[in-house]
Amino acid sequence: MAKTYRKLLKNTSAYDRTFEVDREKALEYALDIRKFEIDLYWKRATYFWTFIGVAFAGYFALLAAKNIPEEAIFLVNCLGFIFTFSWYLVNRGSKFWQNNWERHVDMLEDKVIGPLYKTAINMKHPKMLHIFDEYPFSVSKINQILSLFLCIVWIFLGCRSISSLFNIFEPFKGFNMLLIGLITLIYIVIVLIYGKSTPNLGDNKEAGKVFVVRKSFLE
Repeated sequence: MAKTYRKLLKNTSAYDRTFEVDREKALEYALDIRKFEIDLYWKRATYFWTFIGVAFAGYFALLAAKNIPEEAIFLVNCLGFIFTFSWYLVNRGSKFWQNNWERHVDMLEDKVIGPLYKTAINMKHPKMLHIFDEYPFSVSKINQILSLFLCIVWIFLGCRSISSLFNIFEPFKGFNMLLIGLITLIYIVIVLIYGKSTPNLGDNKEAGKVFVVRKSFLE
């Protein structure tokens, strides 16, 4: 059953009127819930990493054992893939709600404490090759990309199990290490390109030690 929303807040004025009764209390709640969502994010990550680690350990333990049916190995492979793909989806869901409360903080803070959360050091021109400097990587994006990479690894292992189970010729037989290495290099490139944060800092092009205030969500 589809949800129906009572009203849409299309601009800053409409948002301000909604929370004009106790803006300070609303900001306090938004900060608390944002912190709660971040805590949940890492608890969920730990939960899924535990099951994924167990799945990998079980897979290779069965692979090294003797007289183990190929079906059992493939079943563990499927379980590992399901947990990994679910982790990817949960990452995206967690990021949605974290962003939701961060945008509330953006909108509420100006008239209470000033634009503290929206103010950040200028990172318009960070240097990737300066390996000891900070760089605006996104932890959540990297986790999402990592979960997709592990999904591909499970698919690769599943294809090997299927080829052994049905005696199907492996098109990459003999080149498995090369294929895994290629997948790993592709993952690194994707992380470097798409694993960065994308803060809305406007068109500021100044270099040096400056702070930049990003726009509010509805601006």
